Formats: sequence, C-alpha cells, structure tokens
Amino acid sequence: MTSIKQVETKNKYGSMADLLRRMGGRWLIHTAIVTLTLFVFALSATAGWDAFLKYRDATRMLRANEMADRLIVASGVYAMERGLTAGALGADAPADASTLRQIAALRANADREWRAALVIAHEYAAQLPTASAFAANLELAQRDYAALEAMRGRVDVDMRAARHNVSIEQWRGAITDFIVAAARLRESSFLSANLPQDATRLDLALKHAIWVISEHAGLERGTLAYYVGAGKPVPAAQLDELKSFRGVVDNALGSLLARKTQSDTPPPVREAIAAMEERFIGRYNVVRAEVYRAAARGDYSLNGHAWMERATDAIDSVLAVNTAVTRAAGAQADAIARESLARLVLHGTLFVLAAALGLFSLTKVRYTANVLFHQKELAEVTLYSIGDAVITTDAAGNVEYLNPIAEEITGWQSTEAHGRPLAEVFRIIDGLSREPAVNPVEECLREGHVVGIANNTILIRRDGTELMIDDSAAPIRDREGRVMGAVLVFYDVAQQHNAPHLLSHQATHDALTGLYNRREFERRLAELVADAKNLKHQHVLCYVDLDQFKIVNDTCGHAVGDNLLRQLTYLLKQRVRGSDTLARLGGDEFGVLLVSCPLERALTIAEELRRVVTDSRFAWQGHSFVLGASIGIVPITFESVSPAELLSEADSACYVAKEKGRNRVQVYTPGDVELARRHGEMQWVSRINEALAADRFVLYCQPVVPFSDSARRHCEILVRMLDEKGELVPPMAFIPAAERYNLMPAIDRWVIRNAFGILGRCEHNKHDSRCATYNINLSGASLSDEGFAEFVSTEFAISRVPAGSVCFEITETAAIANLSQAMQFISVLKALGCRFALDDFGSGLSSFVYLKNLQVDFIKIDGNFVKDMVADPMDHAMVQSINNIGHVLGIQTIAEYVESEAIVERLRELGVDYAQGYAMARPGPLRDCATWCAFARPA
Repeated sequence: MTSIKQVETKNKYGSMADLLRRMGGRWLIHTAIVTLTLFVFALSATAGWDAFLKYRDATRMLRANEMADRLIVASGVYAMERGLTAGALGADAPADASTLRQIAALRANADREWRAALVIAHEYAAQLPTASAFAANLELAQRDYAALEAMRGRVDVDMRAARHNVSIEQWRGAITDFIVAAARLRESSFLSANLPQDATRLDLALKHAIWVISEHAGLERGTLAYYVGAGKPVPAAQLDELKSFRGVVDNALGSLLARKTQSDTPPPVREAIAAMEERFIGRYNVVRAEVYRAAARGDYSLNGHAWMERATDAIDSVLAVNTAVTRAAGAQADAIARESLARLVLHGTLFVLAAALGLFSLTKVRYTANVLFHQKELAEVTLYSIGDAVITTDAAGNVEYLNPIAEEITGWQSTEAHGRPLAEVFRIIDGLSREPAVNPVEECLREGHVVGIANNTILIRRDGTELMIDDSAAPIRDREGRVMGAVLVFYDVAQQHNAPHLLSHQATHDALTGLYNRREFERRLAELVADAKNLKHQHVLCYVDLDQFKIVNDTCGHAVGDNLLRQLTYLLKQRVRGSDTLARLGGDEFGVLLVSCPLERALTIAEELRRVVTDSRFAWQGHSFVLGASIGIVPITFESVSPAELLSEADSACYVAKEKGRNRVQVYTPGDVELARRHGEMQWVSRINEALAADRFVLYCQPVVPFSDSARRHCEILVRMLDEKGELVPPMAFIPAAERYNLMPAIDRWVIRNAFGILGRCEHNKHDSRCATYNINLSGASLSDEGFAEFVSTEFAISRVPAGSVCFEITETAAIANLSQAMQFISVLKALGCRFALDDFGSGLSSFVYLKNLQVDFIKIDGNFVKDMVADPMDHAMVQSINNIGHVLGIQTIAEYVESEAIVERLRELGVDYAQGYAMARPGPLRDCATWCAFARPA
C-alpha cells in the first residue's frame, strides 16, 4: 500500500522562486502544469487499466466457477451412467425397462449440465488467445463427447438385445475419456487467466478432490445400483475394481477433512465439510460396508432404490462442499470486482479532472508562488495516496480535508470534520493493550519528519466499530521550509492481518452497531441466571422493540434504516450503566441486562430508554421520522427457570406493551389480566367466523357528495355485522379483533362478492349516469394476500360490474406498511380500469412521496382534521395543505367527518372536491343504488 516519503524542499523551492522572478515565471508555471497534467494522465491511465484488468479477471473467476460446478455435477452423473451401463452390459439377459429408464434419466441430467457448461466454456474461450491450453482442452472435450454419443448408440442396441458387440472395457474407455477431458477443461479454466491466486488455489485444491469423490462415488453408486436392484452378486473382478475406487474416494475424503482444520479455509466451507463428514463418512459408510459384505453372495439387506437414495444423499453432501467453495471463491471474486470497479471509476474521474484542470490552468493561471508550491506539494501527496484514505490538517493539527475513502473508513463527512481536532476524528488505540495510541500527526508536526503508525493500531470509527489500519503521516512545507500542516494516509488491513483481537471482537459484537450480539447477550444472561440462583442476587432483563421501524426501512431503504440504528445505539449507550449490557438481538430489537438492579430502578432506566427513542428525531431528505419503543421487563431471580424462558417472558411483556398502544414499558406478571382481554378477543374470532358462515353481514352505504354538479357521484359501501339475535353490531366492536386475528381478508372478500352482486343489478337499472362510482374499503391484510387481486378480477368477470365504476379505499397506514404489495395491487387493478383512494390521509407519516409512488386518484382527508377545522387554525391549515398538494399532483380530494354547514362552506372555499359526513347524508342499507344517488344533494 501507499506510504508517504517526506521531501526536504527548502533550498530546492528557494532556487525555483529565484528563477521564476528572473524569467517572469509564467511560461515555467505553464510548463510545470502541463508536465504535471501529463503525469496524472499517465498515472491515471496505468492505474485505471490495472483496475480494469483486475475487474475483468474477477468476473472471469465467477464464470469459471459456474462452469466448474456444472462440470463436477455432470461428471458425477456420467460416472453413475458408466457404472449402471457397465452392469447391464455384463448381464446375460437384456436390460429390463427400469434399468433403461434410469440410464436415460442419468444421460438427460448429465447432458443438460454439460451443455450449460459448454455455453460458458465457449464464452470463456473467446476471451483467451486462440492457441490457449483452455481452447485445446475444450476442443478435446467436445471430440470425446461426440465419441461418447456414438458409443451410447451402440451400447443401447447391445443392452436391449443382450448382445456383446461392445465390451465393458470399450464402454468404460469412451465415457472415462470424456470425464477426464471435462476435468482437464475445468482445471485449465482456473490456470488460463490472471485470476486471484487465493481463490484459484482454493478452487483447484478443493474442487479437484470433490471431482474425484463425485466421479468415483458416482461410478460405485451406479454399478452397485444395478447389482443390488437385480439381487445379483458382483463379479469378483468388478468387486476388486470397485474396492480400488473406494480407496480413491477415501483418500480424497481425507484431503477434504484436512482442509476443515486449516485456518485459511472459509467458515462456510468448514461447516459443509463437517456436514459431509457426518453424512458420507458417518451414515453412508455403514450402509456401504453392508453392501460390500453382501456383494459376493448377492443377499443384500436393502433394495436398489434404497441404495441409490443413501448413495445420492452422501454424494449430495460432497456437492454441498463444492457449493460452499464456489460461494467463498465467488465472494472473494465479487469483492475484487467491486474494488476494481471503484478504482476504475476513481481513476477515470481523476483523468477527466486532470484534463479540465490542465486546460483551465493554461489560460487562467494567476496564482502566487506560495500558492503554487503549496498546491504542488498537495498534488504530489494526493498522487501517492490514490486508492487510500487521506486526511490533511493545518499546522495546529485541525482537520482540513478527508477524501471519500477516509470518510467511509472513519464515518465522518469532510464537511462535518473540518476544523475539528484530528484526535476527535481519528481515534486510535493499541490493538493489544487497548490503550490510546500516539497520534502520528502530532508527532509529525512536532518532529518535522515522516512518522509511521505502530503495528496493531486500531481505528475507532464514529459509530464505535473498529478497524485495523496501517501507514504513515508526513509534513507539508511551504517554499521557505516552514511546516504548513500534515497529511495522513492510511488503509484498512484488518482482513489481511486477521488480528486475534478483532476476531474475538467480531465473534461477540454486532457488525452494524458495535453492540454485543445475541450470542454474547445470551451467554451473559445465563451467567446472571446462575448468579441469581446461587447468590440470590436480583437482576433485570429488558427487551426493547422499536415501533414503526419497518416503515422507515420500506420507505427510505435499508441504508437509511441502518444509519438510524447506529444513531439510536449511540443514544441508548448513554443511558445504561457501565456494569450493564446493551446488545442488538435482531433487526430492530435490543436487549438490556441490568446487573444487581432492583425492579423500581429498572423501571426508571427502561422509561429513560423509551424516552430517548421517542424524543429523537430522524431526518431523511426533508422528512422527519418519530419512533417509539415497546419494552418488556422481567426480573431475574432465584426462581427464574432458564435464559430461554426469561427471553420468552420478556417478549410476551413486550407484546402486551404493543397491544396496549405501543411506546410503553410493561413488566411481565404471570396471569396478567391482559391475557383475559386477549381471550375475549379470541371469542370475537369465533363469532366473526359464525357470522361469515351464516351470512350475517349486511351492506350499508353513505353518499360522497361532489361540490360540482357535473362531477361523478360516489357512494362508500360499509359493512355491518348482525349478532345472534339479529341486532346490528357496530364495526369498531368487531373490526379490531378481525384485524388482529387476520380475518379481514375473509370479510373483504364477502363485501366484494355481495357488493358486486348488488351493483351488477343496479348497473342495469340506474337512472343517472353520474352515479357511477362505488367506494369499497380494503384492509392491509388483503393487500398482502397474493391471491386477492386475482379474486377481485374474477368477481368483476362474474358480476359484469364495470371496473371503472369501482374505487377501492386503502388507509394511508396500511399502504405504507405494505408499500410494495400496495403498489403491485394498484397496478394490477388499475389496468382493469379501477380507481383508488388513500383513506385517512394525514393520520400516519403524511409523506407526500407516497402519493407519487401509489398513483391514487383520490385523497380522503382524515376526519380528525376536518371536524374541528372551523375552530382550530392548525387543522384548517392541514386540510388546506393536503388539498393543495393533492391538486398539484392531479389527485381529487374528499373530506371526511363533515358534520356541519360551517364545515361545508369552509371546504367549498378551499376548493375541496367532495364531502362526506352526517351534514351530507347518514349511512343506510344498500338496497337501491339509484335511490341513494338521487337523495345525495350537491354540496
């Protein structure tokens, strides 16, 4: 990596200044700038070309891996075909239909993988020289495959007629030649280009062993499948050959197992090898030994199908290792490709900037000598620092500039860090002692020479995470030799060094927030449970679940959500004691262990944590988000059963907190009355199901009246439930339980089916063409139902209700909570001609961004703003702003809860399009659509 070499410049620049004064200096300045520009051109072009080559080779690595995987799978299946066909050729009778079908299936599977690999191989060969070893192996493999195809035709005739025109040796020779040619093709793909050495070694070493196991175990599987299925003894010569193959397989297995203990083997590969060890060496070897013991006599304890199942499972475990190897090598190649592409973009940008700077400088250079030498020194330092993180400071050690890589590594933006002491932005510690390390810039400014960073130096980023870094700092001098500042160049070497302290830290900490992870949290919880049982100490477990965090993720993306979690982490850490444990347990879930803490004090701390979350405001692109926190608390006492039980109890308490309205603290109490309430809600479940089964729902409707006589009239269709005595049940009595227990999709389907039936009849008898739009409410659960759009389309077809006469209403909060599903649902039904209204707008986050994404036709302004808008200026302003923005976006507006003539007049003044409420008309049974439209007077 780059290091900075200090240049002693006092005498050198002094003589240059004299020369500039004697010669006027301008032409020399131009010459220097042109030379510097050309130097940047050359350096950028060279570095960019190198980045391009690395990017190209990394992408080749990915394609080579894909081809190799297909060839390995194909070779294993070809080996099965080889063994099964050899067994059939050695029989005295024609092969039975079952054997022929098995051979045909094996050929089809193997050929499919070979053809897919062949497509990749041709693409790969086109990028290499014509006379490359890979091209030669490709030609050989194709020739051997053609020979194999010809041999298959001859073999098929012999198997059906029990003739022996083709010997077993000829058959094996033909198919083995092709398998070996495919292996050469696979291995040459990794040696034919400048692929990453670590990934190449990993692929060649492990995939060769996997190929050996797959081929020989496949041959063994196919051969024994024939004899076990036929119940025949294996001829002695063939049995000896199979045992020799078994020795080859066992030897290759040994090399795979050796990789499991090597430190450079990626963890997923180790796990796959461990699983293979259990399935192949453990379970499969027992079955294989039994078959070999019975092979000479033919009295097998299992049938051919069972043998194939066991052998296939064992070979699949080997192929799983191959998949893990491919993913590990692919991840490394992906990382190289991304890094190379980033460097290519960087150098291309630098190339263009250098050209622009050179052209501008040749015509506009008016800089003084001091500025020229200062900029020249900075330019030289920048050239040395391409690709690394760079921080420059003034003579006092205050930050002046961070390049993009430094911003990424430190977590600070250049504009935020400007003017701050370097020690605040660049916090480093000794990786072994964990003590603060000497800042290299301070020593550089004091001593006036290049200073390197000591080994095992750790940078603590702004979010608290840690990185191992390396490199040096150098002074920047003016033409008199005075130190003007310093430049610090560093880079992340954590992966290269594989530092033990970082491995330990990463094993116990969350990568995103730097907090303890769930594994370490559960370990510490187990210690506190043991302490409470043995020493009778009391501790407390807090389970924190963020409210509405999913909305931020769905709306702004996971990157913004991650940043929000980091900010929250910083705030929460300030509210827990040094002896306590704060951990991230999942996506938006945190855990807190309060050590030696009475319950009363724990409640105070939990309330402080909740308030920290609630009081925080998180901004993104002009939008502000307010979150809450539901917290469940469980005391840890000598009566506590286990860590798992405590976590379950804390989760239950947290659930009750959410059920009570979210953003609150709930202590777990066995037999809580909340459970009784939930039991009552469960009774509603049975009542709703009975009402659905007995068709005890009725439809009402309420006019939505336009302010313009020429506008289309609307009726909102409402649902009511009849109890067992035939009395009306208001919707708020049963809708909450239906939403909580996922019964709303069934109710929505009932409403649509019955409403469409009535509307279909109304359409034939309507008296006013303007009464053409019927609003039907949909729940958030129906938006998430993948089959709901198809159901609605089918009902349109059955009832023949025009899709343009139906407007579906979805609430703002339901749309945001199911944003992607809502967009898809709207897109599908809009294609049929349906319209959509966003209900209760203003009750949720009220971000007008959603309006553009959801493409709705109407906004229904939340009635809580409308009903008090005459007396409350704030509500009036909200109604006005929603109406104005809706009209700017081409969306019509509907005001809800219109309950007085004063509200009607005020809405008319604002230009709202529709009104709905008791001042216009009360809901009534949906019997005659034309009648309802008729009595709904214009506002």
